[in-house]
Amino acid sequence: MHPARSSLEAVDHVTLNPSGQLLAWVVNDGKSTQVTVLELATRKTLRNFAVEPGFKVRDIDWGNDHTLLFSVSATLTSTRRRWPARFELGRWLAADVSTGRLQLLLTEGNKRVLGGSQLVRRNLDRPDTVIMSSHDYAPQNKGTEIGTRLGGKRRDSGYQLNAFEMNIVDGKSRLLESGTPFTNQWLADAKGNAVVRSEWNAEFQRFTVVAKDGASWKRILEVENGDESWLAGMIDNDTAVAVVTHNADQRTTLWSVPVDGSPAKKLVDDSALEVEGIYTDPFDDRVVGVRLGGAERPKRWIDPDMEKRVASIGRTFAGKRAVVESRSADNKRFIVEVEDASSPPVYYLIDYVAKKADIVGDQYPGLADQSQGTVRQFAYKARDDYGLFGYLTIPPGATEKNLPLVVLPHGGPHSRDTPDFDWWSQFLASRGYAVLRPQFRGSTGLGTAHLEAGKGQWGLRMQDDITDGVKALVAQGIVDPKRVCIVGASYGGYAALAGAAFTPELYACAVSVAGISDLGELIAYEEKMGGDESNSYYSDRESIGTRDEAKIGARSPARHARNIRVPILLIHGSNDSVVPFAQSQMMDNALTAAGVPHQLVTLDSEDHWLSSSVTRTRLLSEIEKFLAVNLAPRH
Repeated sequence: MHPARSSLEAVDHVTLNPSGQLLAWVVNDGKSTQVTVLELATRKTLRNFAVEPGFKVRDIDWGNDHTLLFSVSATLTSTRRRWPARFELGRWLAADVSTGRLQLLLTEGNKRVLGGSQLVRRNLDRPDTVIMSSHDYAPQNKGTEIGTRLGGKRRDSGYQLNAFEMNIVDGKSRLLESGTPFTNQWLADAKGNAVVRSEWNAEFQRFTVVAKDGASWKRILEVENGDESWLAGMIDNDTAVAVVTHNADQRTTLWSVPVDGSPAKKLVDDSALEVEGIYTDPFDDRVVGVRLGGAERPKRWIDPDMEKRVASIGRTFAGKRAVVESRSADNKRFIVEVEDASSPPVYYLIDYVAKKADIVGDQYPGLADQSQGTVRQFAYKARDDYGLFGYLTIPPGATEKNLPLVVLPHGGPHSRDTPDFDWWSQFLASRGYAVLRPQFRGSTGLGTAHLEAGKGQWGLRMQDDITDGVKALVAQGIVDPKRVCIVGASYGGYAALAGAAFTPELYACAVSVAGISDLGELIAYEEKMGGDESNSYYSDRESIGTRDEAKIGARSPARHARNIRVPILLIHGSNDSVVPFAQSQMMDNALTAAGVPHQLVTLDSEDHWLSSSVTRTRLLSEIEKFLAVNLAPRH
C-alpha cells in the first residue's frame, strides 16, 4: 500500500500574514506535526513550532502581522461521574514568530482551564487584542433552580459560554459579557464589544438571537426548529447580523437581521438551493459570499470586488475548484487551494505584482503523478420514487461494467459528501473497487426537506436509500451483485452493520469504523455524559427518533447479530470521545456469541477523527487485506 494515500495532509492550513510577507502552514511528515513560518522575501524558514505528541492542530490564523494563532486539541481521560471516560479538550495558543514565544490563551493562572474556546473577532483597533469566547464556570449559578427544574441540571450547572477580550502578547483576559447555559455563539463589533449572542434550546428546538441594548439585551430573531441556524458575522458597519437560518421560510439561506430589531431580510435568495457555508473577509470579518448546497455546491458573492477576484483566479485554474484560503491586506498576494474530485489539493501562492503563481505545497505529494479514479454523480430512485444521488468513483482505467463495489455511507448522519477529492474513496478505487457515496435522506446541504426526511429513520428509510443505490447500480450492470461490501465510519459504521444485519443477502462483507451498534446504549451514554438537558442528548434522541426500547432494539445491529451471514471487520480508536469504544466491543461480543466470522482491530490512542498518519495507514491496510479476501476484484 502506498503510504501517501493514508497519511495526514503533508501541508495544510496555509495562511498569509496581513502584510503578505510571512507564510504559515501545518506540516505533517507522518511521525510528527509542526507549524512552519516562512519569510517570502528570502524563502527561508523563520520559525518552526513543534506540536507536542498527543496534540492535533485544528486551525491556524494570524492575530496580527507577527503573532500566529493556532488551535490544538488532545484527548483526555476523566473519571468525573457526569462526564465520559474520554473527551476532547481544545486550546488556543499565540505564537510570536519573532521570538518563538508561545502563550496559552484563555486560562486563569494554573487554577482553572476553560474549554470550548472560539475565536470571535480579530483585527481590532488594538492589534494585540482579539475577542474570544469560552465556556466558563460561574459558581453563583451552580444549584440555582430555574422555573420548576430541580437542581443539578444543565440550566443550573454553572457552565456558560462567555465573551472575553484577550491580549495575545501577555495572555491576560478580561470578561466582556456573560452568556447563559444556552448560549452557543458570540459576535463582536469592530470596537471589540461583544454585542450579539445566539441561544440554542435543544429541548424546544428554538434558536434565538439577542443584541446588546444599553445595559440589557433584546431579542431580534427567534426561529422554531432552528437546529441548522447559526451566526455568520456582523455586517453593514456592525448595524446588522448575518444569520444562516430558514426563518420560517422554505429554505435555509443568509439573512440580514438589524440589531435595532427591524425586520430581517434575505441577502441570498436562490430558487432551488440552500446556503451551506459562508466566506468572510479575513480583515473585517464581513460576510462576502456563500456556498450553496446541492451536488455541485456553487458559490454566490455578496461583495462585487471579491466576485471579480475569484472569477479571475477561476480562469487561471480552469476546470478545477479554486478556493481563496488567505490573502494579504493589500490584495497583492493570495493563497489558493486548487483541486477536483480526481486531483488532490495543491496550495498556490499567487503574486499579482510578480505576475506568477507558485506551488506552496501538495496535501498529498506522493499522489501527484498517480492516476486517480473518475468521479461522477449517480442519480437513482428510492423504492418510494424519491429522487436520490450519490458520488460514484470508478477505478482508473476501468469500464463501468460488472465491477466490485464498496458502498461508503458518510458519518453524521447530518453531514454530506462533496464532489471534492476524497482520500478514502480514491484509495479504494486504486485497488480496483468502484465506490458509491450515497446522499441518503438526513444528509445536509440538499435542502431542509431532505434533512428532515431522515429524522427518526436510522435503520429504516435512511438505510433503504443506501440499499436502493446498490440495487440501482446492479440493475444497470455497473456492479457485480456478488461482490458488494459496505464500509463506513461513525454513523456510516452503523449503516455498515445495519446493512449486514438487516439486508444480509445484499453484501459480501461489512466494515465498521468507530461505528454505533446499539442505539439504546448510545442514548444512555449521551445522557450519562451530559445529562438529559444536553445538546448531544437531544440531538441523538431527535435524530434516532424514539426512546421506545423495542423500537430501538429493532434497529440496533448488535441485537441482531444472528442475522449476519458475512464476515465483519470492526475498527475503533481506543480514545474515541464521540462514539465510545464500547460500541464496537458490544458488537464484537454479539458476533462472537452468534458465531459470525469477524475481527476487532483496536487503534491504540486514536480519536474519532483518525488524526494520526500511522493510524490512517493501519486503517487502510486492514481494510485492504479484508477486501482482498472477501471482495477480490477480477482482473
